[in-house]
Amino acid sequence: IAQNLRGWSGFFKVLCDVSGRLESATRQNLTRRMAEGRNVGIIPGGFEDATLHVQGRERTAMSDRKGLIKYALQHGYALTPIYTFGESETYATFP
Repeated sequence: IAQNLRGWSGFFKVLCDVSGRLESATRQNLTRRMAEGRNVGIIPGGFEDATLHVQGRERTAMSDRKGLIKYALQHGYALTPIYTFGESETYATFP
């Protein structure tokens, strides 16, 4: 999970600021949004998933972090795990 999405590029920072909906998945942001009763969506993997990519082979990177689960339970959220099959057929990488 990126600590700060706004740091990736100037253009991405503008997109984040204009939409007002894209934030880093930090503990502070998650607990604040959950305390407000807002819907929260997180896409795990990110850079790690991109570096593990092999065309035609389903792989994902999962860390031992459990903070999101803990915060969801504390704030009474329901969790819906989702996995997208077939992404390995979408992109090609150089050997």
